Amino acid sequence: MFRHHTAALRDNIEGNRLIEKPDYIRGVIDSPEFQRLRNIRQMGLASYVFPTAEHSRFAHSLGAFGTAQEVFWHLNARAAHHDLIMPGLRFDDTTEKDFCIAAMCHDLGHTAFSHVLETTLLPENCKNHEACTILILSSETEIATEIQNSADKEAVIALIEKNHPNPTLNDLVSGAFDVDRCDYVLRDSVMSGVEYGQFDLKWLIRALNVELNPSGRPMMVLDGPRGLDALRQFFSARRYMHRQVYYHRSVRSVQLLMKSIFERMQDLGPNNDTRSMAPRSLHCLMKGEKPTLGEFLSTTDAEVMNMIRNFARAHKDKVLKHLSNLFVRRQIPKCILDSSRLTEPISTLYRIADDPREGGAPEQQEMWPLMLEGASTVLAELRDFVARQLAQADAPAEAARYLVNFDAPDFRSFKTLDFLFAFGQRILPYDKISPDCIGFNMSSLLEEFTINRLFVPRGIEGEARDFLDQRYRF
Repeated sequence: MFRHHTAALRDNIEGNRLIEKPDYIRGVIDSPEFQRLRNIRQMGLASYVFPTAEHSRFAHSLGAFGTAQEVFWHLNARAAHHDLIMPGLRFDDTTEKDFCIAAMCHDLGHTAFSHVLETTLLPENCKNHEACTILILSSETEIATEIQNSADKEAVIALIEKNHPNPTLNDLVSGAFDVDRCDYVLRDSVMSGVEYGQFDLKWLIRALNVELNPSGRPMMVLDGPRGLDALRQFFSARRYMHRQVYYHRSVRSVQLLMKSIFERMQDLGPNNDTRSMAPRSLHCLMKGEKPTLGEFLSTTDAEVMNMIRNFARAHKDKVLKHLSNLFVRRQIPKCILDSSRLTEPISTLYRIADDPREGGAPEQQEMWPLMLEGASTVLAELRDFVARQLAQADAPAEAARYLVNFDAPDFRSFKTLDFLFAFGQRILPYDKISPDCIGFNMSSLLEEFTINRLFVPRGIEGEARDFLDQRYRF
């Protein structure tokens, strides 16, 4: 295995660990496509609520590399007795390079501010940042050349796409507890200053094992007695980070405000002010077009922030200038309805109409949370009301269209059937393990949830609540 390292990187998770830096990743790290990640915040706009969450995708990607190293070395020792022969299935030096580079480069396709602007700033035909990563590695980019000089580029792409012949490594690049998730949950917890995201990564890695599936390929299993508690701790950490940090109401609010600035810029179409104040890489948005790959790679948080400051200072469109000023001054919209903070069903507070059913009492037709997004009449009336309030405050009334928003972030996780656990010679999926035997039921930590919220401009939240109460309460 690669142990002739000449340098180390200091990391601030897991007790300030050291990440060994082999020569084969030097050119990859120094490529402009990878260096771009220095200027993209890992947690998007979360620092507007958690001030210390300023870390970059660059730091996270190097952390994922370090975790990939640790996992690979451990699995190499666990798989030694299987005597794997086929290239790609063996845990050898060649496969280590491919796997660790894939883990390190998995986030190349993130847009400025990470997930916040993903639907707006990705190149054409890229549905998500994973697809954009593949585009970067498949194009004539410097990082693609550096990877080809250091490893098997096609194997790296196969790992990111989960098409590699080794299923264990596919799952560890993108899976239930892959090296990406293991790093960002810990790192985001440390950097945002909360303790929800702490778990014992070393013990979780130690519980990993390699067995062969019926086709003779390696598959990842977790030592049941040793690993179940560590896995439960990881899933608890991930769930709490989503509920308390990633989906924090003010984090979502500032994200909606940034999106509204881009929406207004696109609605204006070709505009001389926008053209002079926005970077050339974003001029395509005025024409309703997607960025090219080159334009995408030229856009980071720095370009977006500079553009918004320019809009706030001097753009002639009053709505765009107003939205940008709100962002620069952190005058973010306020939440007037939050399903995560109610102790009774939302439908007992607001409903659109009764739906009489034959032979029974009227059944409520819920507006919150199930139908609000589709209740265009409700939102239209609220926006009209907010527009009048803004006009009275000498703000552009048209801004109401961008500042009154329904938001419904949802949490999705993996099914327990995806996990295999070893108890002696028996390998079982989680649903075959009795909770009475292990002392807990982990399924609740993987349940999906959605948080439904309604936002209005800061300063008129009381009036907006009164309007909804008078209009819709029965």
